Amino acid sequence: MARVVLLGLDGATFTLLDPLLQEHRLPNLARLMQEGVRGPLRSTIHPLTPAAWTSAVTGVNPGKHGIYDFRRRRPGSYALDLVNARLRDAEPLWTLLSKQGRRVGVFNVPMTYPPDAVNGFVVSGMDAPGVESSFISPASLRPLLLAAVPDYQIDLDEGTEDEEVYLSRVEALAEVQQQALDTLLSRHPDLDFLMAVFVATDRLYHAFWHYLDPASPAYDHEHAAVARSVHERLLCRIDDTIGRLQTWAGDDATFLVISDHGFGPLEKDVYMNRFLLDIGLLRFRSQPGYDSVPFAEAVDWQSTRAYSFGFFGNIYLNLRGREPQGCVEQGREAEALMQQIIAALQDLRDPETGTRMVDNVYRREQLYSGPHVGEAPDLLVVMRDYAYMTRDGYEGVHGNLVGKPMSLSRHRLVHTGNHRLDGIMIMAGPGIRAGGYITDATLTDIAPTVLYALGVPIPNIMDGRVLRQAFSDEHLAAHPVRHLAGPLPPLQSPAQRQLAEMSQRVAALESRVKQLEESNQQAAARIRELEAVIADRNKQIEGVVQMLHYREEMLDRYQRTIFFRAYQRWQRLRGRVLTDKE
Repeated sequence: MARVVLLGLDGATFTLLDPLLQEHRLPNLARLMQEGVRGPLRSTIHPLTPAAWTSAVTGVNPGKHGIYDFRRRRPGSYALDLVNARLRDAEPLWTLLSKQGRRVGVFNVPMTYPPDAVNGFVVSGMDAPGVESSFISPASLRPLLLAAVPDYQIDLDEGTEDEEVYLSRVEALAEVQQQALDTLLSRHPDLDFLMAVFVATDRLYHAFWHYLDPASPAYDHEHAAVARSVHERLLCRIDDTIGRLQTWAGDDATFLVISDHGFGPLEKDVYMNRFLLDIGLLRFRSQPGYDSVPFAEAVDWQSTRAYSFGFFGNIYLNLRGREPQGCVEQGREAEALMQQIIAALQDLRDPETGTRMVDNVYRREQLYSGPHVGEAPDLLVVMRDYAYMTRDGYEGVHGNLVGKPMSLSRHRLVHTGNHRLDGIMIMAGPGIRAGGYITDATLTDIAPTVLYALGVPIPNIMDGRVLRQAFSDEHLAAHPVRHLAGPLPPLQSPAQRQLAEMSQRVAALESRVKQLEESNQQAAARIRELEAVIADRNKQIEGVVQMLHYREEMLDRYQRTIFFRAYQRWQRLRGRVLTDKE
């Protein structure tokens, strides 16, 4: 049976790949392109890791799977909670394939903690708390992996201002993750589907884009050599991994290399709450700060009509009936307020350059569909092709509308690169056109395309489509796309599945305890029966012993009687003999 290998390069972009390809530095990646297709891969809006990777592996938009950002509003509160796979409300590729009896391996994919129980293994990615957590399924695989790769890291420790230290950490991360993947594949040679994500590219691009992209406004040629050298080694290491995976998977395997988003320069930080403050829609009771008063505690909510939090540009209305202290009526008042905000955003200009700051403002219903649309921001703001951005944690801490990119911590490098909508997709394998270029591919197309390559029917719930333009007409005719008839069975979240599994285990234990109790009762009854038998046997033995004693006594008496009679007879005979002699 054919295999599919889905390799993720977080944040990869043809902007940086193509120069290395032209220099023949990436032969395995180049061969995939020659034998298959390549093209841009459109990310989610916003092109954020949690939403993007989750959309890729489920084939549905965030309105269906429910994950938009790294944090989300806690229902009924202004407080924020971290997001992980417990909140994913759509089934990923690996559980769908497991139900089909396929063997799967999942390595370091973001938003996979806690790991799903699958027919194979899952090693959780960046949302896992650490290597001390239960980040691997099955749990028995964790000590084996950590014994083989004792320095294994889930993600990069960014706590440094030293560029050389940071670069060495990026390379160390890539090395241990490659070792871990090699270890896993040596123990699981029979996988039908493998997905692995390398995040070192994204971590490098965020901090060193001004050294890597000559077109960046902040490009620093004088100090670029070290970072560019690390980048080349990193991509060459990944290319070597692709070569080993090709050997492992065999000639009939299908390969997909994708990124969750692209990359480009980060020019400005935007303080969206300063904008809302300036137009009279936000009020503070006290000045918020990253290390002082939390944003939610500093806001005068009863006088606030709109607020922002999260990455890239999100605006929420303070709706009555949704927010705890909402003051905006849903319906006409909310609609008028959104129109006011959109108009003000479209007129927004950079105070330093005079250029427009906003490319588009989307209502959430324009982008998403499904049961979780209500959890999305009311308005999503795309600023200057994401060269301008808001960043989670900056809410209200700056006095100006825009400023140079800054760091939340004195012990962290300032970011000079940011995500872009177009990532990469490279695909090669049986039935795929050679040397082709595809357009209009989106992240939600990845899951149905993988299922198609494996011959598995595609659930109707998926928003994505099979990338037919990547396949030859002959292949499509011989292998028509199949869809699942009818709705999918109700899906449980990982937390619900874990609870169900625990309930099953508890029920099994209770059943076992009941069986043991019944066995104990049966054993006790048998013991009583045996005790009665033993008591009866003891009585019989006592009777036999008494009889033996009696017989011994009678024998003794009989022996004494015989002896006495013999003695008497001997005395009589002796008397006669003596008489005869006289």
